[in-house]
Amino acid sequence: MVKPPRGDLRPYWRGLHENLKRDAKDREKPKQGTSQFADCCRRQKLLHGRRMFFEARREDLTNKPTNKLLYDAIKDRGTAYLMVFRELKARYGEDEAKDVMRSASRAHGLHIGKSLAGCAPRDFECMARGFAKSPDDGSVFCPDIRRLDSTGLEVKMMACPIKDAWVEAGCSDEEIVTLLHCASALDEATLEAAGFDFEIDLWSPGQEGCCLTRITEKTEHGKRRPAARPDPAGARLP
Repeated sequence: MVKPPRGDLRPYWRGLHENLKRDAKDREKPKQGTSQFADCCRRQKLLHGRRMFFEARREDLTNKPTNKLLYDAIKDRGTAYLMVFRELKARYGEDEAKDVMRSASRAHGLHIGKSLAGCAPRDFECMARGFAKSPDDGSVFCPDIRRLDSTGLEVKMMACPIKDAWVEAGCSDEEIVTLLHCASALDEATLEAAGFDFEIDLWSPGQEGCCLTRITEKTEHGKRRPAARPDPAGARLP
């Protein structure tokens, strides 16, 4: 694949885009005596051009320095989280370790959620920008926004540097699920402080990506379903 040049990439993208448009127009023109083989070659050329364009664009985004710096910084946070959890577990037992980690995560989430309170009660576009695509417009956690309308927001994070840190540290699936259960208290508290109802489905072994979150307008009684904790076999535990 021809790699894009360094520096200002706008002329490069513009040139590729114009070539794709020209090829598309050529395909639409009626042709006299054109062989089936020639038509096939033109289609392959168009598809190849599109593939080059999007692969080059994706590579450029992946190599953004801000993306790499943020990814590594958040990944380091995951490593620290693991070290603290294991130390607490060794000293006080797993139940106490989970309780402390969830309590600390919740305190952090309540602090974050205050900055999103302006999105309540039903500005889900605002929540998509401030929650689902944070940080760096989604280039770190790669959110897959599956629903975004006037009634709610559903998003699945397709990447997670925090979970990646645990995988690289050799954590078992069971330990990763436990750590996600602890860390999810941050998102729970964030959404609670922001003024929304929510459901969080935690990652379980065999699933792609990471956790899925559904956000809806807060009901009169403020009901919400707490985050589910899947076990290593994929069953959901309260």
